[in-house]
Amino acid sequence: SGPPSPAAVAADGAAHGWSRLPRLARLYVCSVGALGALAVGTALPALAGEHWKILGVLLLLALPASTLTVSFSHNVSTLTVCQVLDYLALLLLGPREAVLVAAVGGWAQCTLGSRHRNPVHMTVFSVSTLAIAATAAGGVYVGLGGQPGAWHWSSAEGPFVAATTVFFLFNSGLIAAAIGLSTAQSTIRVWCETFIWTWPGYLLGASVAAAAVISLNEGRVWPVLFLAIPMVVTFQNLRAYVQRINDAATDGLTELANQRAILSTTSREISRAKRQNANLAVLLIDVDEFKTINDTY
Repeated sequence: SGPPSPAAVAADGAAHGWSRLPRLARLYVCSVGALGALAVGTALPALAGEHWKILGVLLLLALPASTLTVSFSHNVSTLTVCQVLDYLALLLLGPREAVLVAAVGGWAQCTLGSRHRNPVHMTVFSVSTLAIAATAAGGVYVGLGGQPGAWHWSSAEGPFVAATTVFFLFNSGLIAAAIGLSTAQSTIRVWCETFIWTWPGYLLGASVAAAAVISLNEGRVWPVLFLAIPMVVTFQNLRAYVQRINDAATDGLTELANQRAILSTTSREISRAKRQNANLAVLLIDVDEFKTINDTY
């Protein structure tokens, strides 16, 4: 399990291109991009650190891990396995290494794990949100007494839970704000409807990473291999669960939104029109002799 996909920021309808973004949204994306570049630049010296070999392995693993995702068809939120590696980098190596692993995972998810080529500003925003979230989480972990590479459950439990929470809030909050600014929606509403459900995924990823670090510190490598089994099973179960949710909101024949999804979308669009004091049109399309189509297909 992992973070929601920052690459899906534009999927809500108004942000398909840079020129179509509202001015305030463009300013926000640029600001996040600048902060993300600063976070990555500050973390780059870790590539020449004493643990560069372990960091290199985690960076390489982030490439395939970022492509293992679970997505909602009518939602911009995505879960990825790559977040476990982010936590491992933080616990084993430190905040700077975690920033680099998160950034590489975000880039890979937007390029290797995407069916369509994402605009440059979306990729930059994706990498930046993860880099900022990892920087904040690493600062909280170390600030509260967590020591990378020296895991002790009694002293590291509190800092790690706090770091996981901060990572979740920063990552999802930055994306929700971008969607809200791009589509004239309330950021809080976007966050509650789109990202709050992903919190258990963050906890699962953090738990797997902590268990792996404990096993490695005790010199037992084999338990780490067994951790992959529940991880894969949970991932597949979540994918099946998401598919059922998609089926409940989608017509199986046309793959269009069904009545339940349409009513939910209509309610959101009416609220948006009221906030903007704008007109709202509803287009009804009727197909003649549709019974013939049903009988045939």
